[in-house]
Amino acid sequence: MERRPLILTVLGLSLLGQAATAVEFALQFPSLPVPAHWLAEFAVLLGISLTLSIALFFTARDYLRIILLYGRLLVILVASIPEGKLVGIEMTLIAGLILEATTYLAPRRSLWVVASITALAAVSQVSLPVWNTVTEAPTPTQALAYCTYLATLSIVGLCLRRLSDALLSERRRSDALNESILRLTNANVGFQQYATTVSERSTEDERRRISREIHDTVGYTLTNIKMTIEASLDALSQKRLEHLLQLLETMKVQALSGLSEARRSLRSLRSVEVSREGGIRLLHRLIEAFMNATGVAVEASFGNIPYSYGEVIDLVLYRMVQEGMTNAFRHGKATLITINFWQNDDTLNVVIRDNGIGAADYSEGIGLAGMSERIATLSGTLRAQSVADGFQLLATIPVAPGNGKRTL
Repeated sequence: MERRPLILTVLGLSLLGQAATAVEFALQFPSLPVPAHWLAEFAVLLGISLTLSIALFFTARDYLRIILLYGRLLVILVASIPEGKLVGIEMTLIAGLILEATTYLAPRRSLWVVASITALAAVSQVSLPVWNTVTEAPTPTQALAYCTYLATLSIVGLCLRRLSDALLSERRRSDALNESILRLTNANVGFQQYATTVSERSTEDERRRISREIHDTVGYTLTNIKMTIEASLDALSQKRLEHLLQLLETMKVQALSGLSEARRSLRSLRSVEVSREGGIRLLHRLIEAFMNATGVAVEASFGNIPYSYGEVIDLVLYRMVQEGMTNAFRHGKATLITINFWQNDDTLNVVIRDNGIGAADYSEGIGLAGMSERIATLSGTLRAQSVADGFQLLATIPVAPGNGKRTL
């Protein structure tokens, strides 16, 4: 199926060449020393030759193709007998036959089939007695030129077949590489999303664990203090002052211990919340995962931007960087991606540039369209363009004034 366009082209050329020989023979016929009925007989032979060419197209087995090729050679040699030394028709028909042999057969088989066709066509250039006359054989010079023509045509046909096979093999390798790149890119994107999801889930689980710990600590401490207060009231009613002092001292120790434990848990909870909201930290993780999965170098500069712009803007930046890197790898075949962030007053500028093949004429796909829509929801703009050494995405996003002062 992959070679079908080439086979169709060869079939078309062969049929066109045979149709041209019909016109050429009709023009030569008045000057040929043959009876009038040969015109109809030549038409029958040419019809058989056309039928064999069409049969070659629908035959899948090499041994059947070889039989059809030799059958067509026999028809051509018989049809060319009246021409004698005028070998124009034979040359045209043999050219199509050699092209068919090099196209339809495997390279090794086509080599010896073409060689035998060339040899048989060359030795057939002799005088033959037909219709009470003898056809005139080509002169030595004409025979040499004819043999040279056949040899040259055979070499050209075999070289074209080799070139065709090389191009086909290269296309298969290219398709396989593109398929591998696509699978790797999809796996990379999935890995990034999975890593982010797992991280967020782990953070949420840790936050809940610490919340439970605070609840248990405070509950346990307050319960102990309540029981100690009740015991203290009882000791007070009985005027057991020494025991009351001991109970008050125990309650003090319990309160301090519970307060210390609660503060420790709150500090842990605060660090988890900061990590959960950290936009730059999330981008670092995304970029590192992308480089590990694809082998593409990514250079990121966060300039004067803050640690985080909040959940909404952080998510837009995350998706923009993710889509920009994926497109550079998948479509641009880039080996280096640079990402720059910079805030001017109340405007955040993001530039994603790669050293890939670029795209002077590109259509906005689902990923790029989604990126534009996300940025538009923030009243921002996105511009994509091919540059001298690759492709570039430039986004401008309005942010609150002064946000850029809180940097890492």
